[in-house]
Amino acid sequence: MNTAGRESERPVGVSDQDGLRTECRLVAAEDVPALSTMLRDNGVAFLGMPHAGMHRAVLRDAVQGEDVSCVVAVRGGQVVGWTVAIVYSRRYWTRFLARHPILGFIYVGSRLATALFARKSAVPEVHGPTWPRVMNREWGGAHPTVARHLDITVLEAYRRGGVATALQSAQIADLKRRGVRWLDAYINTSNLPSILLHIKNGWSLVSAERDALLISLEI
Repeated sequence: MNTAGRESERPVGVSDQDGLRTECRLVAAEDVPALSTMLRDNGVAFLGMPHAGMHRAVLRDAVQGEDVSCVVAVRGGQVVGWTVAIVYSRRYWTRFLARHPILGFIYVGSRLATALFARKSAVPEVHGPTWPRVMNREWGGAHPTVARHLDITVLEAYRRGGVATALQSAQIADLKRRGVRWLDAYINTSNLPSILLHIKNGWSLVSAERDALLISLEI
């Protein structure tokens, strides 16, 4: 077990909203049941799969100090936001699917079904790859000093109070302790709030596709 990313259980970021305190800290075991449900309800997909079993397994790896950085924002005992990143994603997902063969089977099946559907589609793809294909094509090109950002979400009622910025700051502190130098992310071009947040926090554009931007942050 790699414990480098869990040297301290104190909050690693704080944001104040309406006079109430919101703490950003590393995910804990007691957060996993509720957080996995929230990921599912918000349509978050890991490896293209919005699967509850996948969410729980990845979050448990984060709790155990594996190559998953997960920071949660907690206000009044309730999780109101989260951010998830994978360190050295190629190695992590290879090991993950080997440790979870059922999820691996579901993943391979979903990829085959997607490929089959694409062949049978009567509408030709003439404007470039769609958002999921951009992610799947690029996801393997990782390095031990590079983390791939999977998701950052703040519940709607708690937005515009600095929580997302605090989550990013807390995660960057966690990744630095793990020896990460670069944090990469894909953002859907329709997600203007996320694009503006990343620009504000110093991210740089690496490349642009039809539906997605690849951006990176040196940390």
